Amino acid sequence: MTFDFLDWSPGRRAIVVSLLLHGVVVLPAMAAPLTLDQAWALAEAANPTLQTARANLAAAEGQLTDTRGFLWNNPELQVGGVRRDVPQPGFDNQRLREWNVGISQSFEIAGQQGYRREAALQELAAVQSTLQETRLQVRAEVEQRYVRVLGLQLRIATEEQALKLVEDA
Repeated sequence: MTFDFLDWSPGRRAIVVSLLLHGVVVLPAMAAPLTLDQAWALAEAANPTLQTARANLAAAEGQLTDTRGFLWNNPELQVGGVRRDVPQPGFDNQRLREWNVGISQSFEIAGQQGYRREAALQELAAVQSTLQETRLQVRAEVEQRYVRVLGLQLRIATEEQALKLVEDA
């Protein structure tokens, strides 16, 4: 996925340009310059796609932890009750109550537990790969913009020197 500056909407371009100009003109006077590592850290902390990938990683890790449990499915308790009228010859109808209680537990056989654990491991590996790819994409985009800002700063410094030379001449 590539991001072309010219294909963005006018509002988005205006925001990016104002941020770049703010970073180029105002921030150097106020604070130390932003390093590439700091820019990466800020972008990784604020990027919603990367945050989603991290949440998916946590979910996959939780699912893998669940697969390691001895009884994967919780036991199920069933309780029921019924009232019936039972006709008896020579007697009035009797009301009988019937109650039943049951408990059931599913067990995995024939290697199902191993297959489930392997699937969870593969899912975790896939999510880790997606997280790493997303992180690299964010870093690449930040690096491109960082280099662009450095180029703009250099251009401003060159233009200022040229203007000073013209004024001195």
